[in-house]
This record gives sequence, C-alpha cells and structure tokens, in this order.
Amino acid sequence: MKIRLIILLGLIGLGLNPALAEAPVAMVTDVQGDVRLAGQPVNLLAELSAGSTLDLAADASLKLVFYRSGKEFDLPGGVQAVLVEEQVQVDGQPLAGEALLLSSEGAMLSSAQLSQAAVLMRKAMPQEQVIELTYPVASTILEPRPIFSWRVHGQSEKDFSYRLEILSEQGKSLFIGNSDIGRFRLPKDVELPQGERLTWELEAKQGEDMIFSTADFSIATNQQADRVDQISAELGEDFARRLTFARYLEANGFRHDALNSWRKLSAQRPDSEALRAKVAELAGPR
Repeated sequence: MKIRLIILLGLIGLGLNPALAEAPVAMVTDVQGDVRLAGQPVNLLAELSAGSTLDLAADASLKLVFYRSGKEFDLPGGVQAVLVEEQVQVDGQPLAGEALLLSSEGAMLSSAQLSQAAVLMRKAMPQEQVIELTYPVASTILEPRPIFSWRVHGQSEKDFSYRLEILSEQGKSLFIGNSDIGRFRLPKDVELPQGERLTWELEAKQGEDMIFSTADFSIATNQQADRVDQISAELGEDFARRLTFARYLEANGFRHDALNSWRKLSAQRPDSEALRAKVAELAGPR
C-alpha cells in the first residue's frame, strides 16, 4: 500500500504574544470560482479568522489549512462554510478535514508570526551596491558545499579580484578562497558545520579600492535535509499541498528554496497578485 503523505503543521513554541481575537487561524491554499467573505472576494493566501463565513458559488471550490492543527479542508461549491475553532462547519455540521504532516517538528505560521519568528540573518549592503551577494543570503540551505555567487552592477566582474572568507558563529575563520569571477565553488574536502549561523565575507578589490560585502546563512542538518527531500518527493502535483510546502520552507528558514517554490506556483497561477507579491517579498533585499 502506498505510503500516504500526511502533513502535520503546528506552531513552534516561540514565546509570541497571545493571539488577538482577530488573529488569523487559517490560510487559503487554493481557490477556484467565486468565493466571498463578508461580500468581498476571497483570494489565494487570504488569512481567515475564527468565525469567518465563506460563501461559495455553485461552481466554486476552496482549500484551506489551519495553522495550529494543520488540518486541511476541501470546501465544495454551493455551500456556506463557517470556521469554528479548528473545524469548518457547513449547515451546522462539521466538515471532514485531513491532518497533513510536513514535518514532525515543522511549523505553519501566519504572516505576522513569520515576521516575529524570522531569524535575523541579513546581508550588509556594500558601498553604492556595486557588488550584490546572491547566494547563499539570509537562508538555511540544503547543500553542504554551496556555490557562492555574487553580481556586479555597472561594471564587469573581471574588473575585480575577489577574496572570500567563511566565519563560524563565534567569528572563527573556517575557510578562505580567491576568485576572479562572480562565483566560488567550495572544495569537496571542506566541511562546514551544520545547524549554526555562518557568515561569508567578500572583498572585491579593484586597484587600490576595495568593496566589502557580507551575508549570513546556515546549512541544514542531515535530518532537516532528509526530511525536506522526503516531503518534496511525495508532494505530487496538488497545488494546495505545494503551496503549503512553500509556506513550510519559508517558516523554517529555507528562503532560497521557498522562493523557488513560490516562483513555480506563481508561474502556474500568473493572475495571482498574492503570489507575485510573495515572490517579490522573498526576492527583495534582506
């Protein structure tokens, strides 16, 4: 019997402030046709509060997932549905939901909680932004030996010589390398520590002038990477599940992988302003 992918999404104990009465409890992961909330159209990624009443046209459908329980509900057309606690009720009766499991230690967070829970990994902008670090930047990554990359604005990358240094969370130098192009492949014999914040610093030298840029990143543990690979392999083509997975990646700090997932979803739904905004949000400066 084929093993069924179950997605369990719950809040991480983050020490956040108690939720307000109007705090969102669920997110729309797919919507087709005319769905209304208080007379207004309901769009993809809309966050819903407890007590929300959804009116679905006869040919409409909607999928949503609750943040705390991780239950997913598939709403048919021609009904009025009400969110009650961790349930969806239709005509006063609870609709059957499915508990989905993306990770035994994963998270599904609302937009506000994503902002509060974000790991403060940042990129320092160089003078006049001549050199832009592009990967890895402010993200947990799956590759144990990434290809570091950067972009030169307004000049040729061949106009500079580059020195790259990787530092541990305690500031210890772990590796130093040199390049004359806009990328650097970490040698196979270099092993960086997993599960801790690392920093890579780039010095770009042009004659007597030097430009300095730095960015934080971390490498996923083997357990994290194996879990992400397992989930990804079992997702299939279901749009709502892949959207939920993109949110999971984002919530767990995999910014680069989340951005790739959001871009694919946006390409599939090019008319979705919410998906375009999500791509722009993650692609923007850290």
